[in-house]
Amino acid sequence: TVQGRFLQEQFEKAKGDDSYHFLFVIFHRPAYTIGTRHSPRSSERELATVLEGYQQRCIQEGRTLQLVVLMGHNHIYYRTRRNGVTYIVTGGGGATLYDVHPKEGTVPGDAWGVGYHYVLVTINRSEIEFKVMPIPTLGEGRN
Repeated sequence: TVQGRFLQEQFEKAKGDDSYHFLFVIFHRPAYTIGTRHSPRSSERELATVLEGYQQRCIQEGRTLQLVVLMGHNHIYYRTRRNGVTYIVTGGGGATLYDVHPKEGTVPGDAWGVGYHYVLVTINRSEIEFKVMPIPTLGEGRN
């Protein structure tokens, strides 16, 4: 597909340039989630498989390029790492929040929560930090 070729070109460009430490990919719908709504579709799972293959190639070739996938659609926070790729569902921007089922699909090291939030991403050369930032609501007595 056209999108597949584009993704392959971007990956090869980033992989071949030592100044790249991170490659961010944005999905609307999540490839992995523990939210009670909107299970992953086959198209997102297939794309995740492709990205995880890219990440494994980097590891095998000794490249430090890290793939990070930011996703929405589910109104929760969920971070997981699968086959070297970091996936973050960040859907706490203001719509009605969903419940989570952490016993269904989490792996060791996952983090999750339900609440209005955004994710602060800090990059310092070859290091990256993700920090969940809660959004105060009027219900909490703030305005």
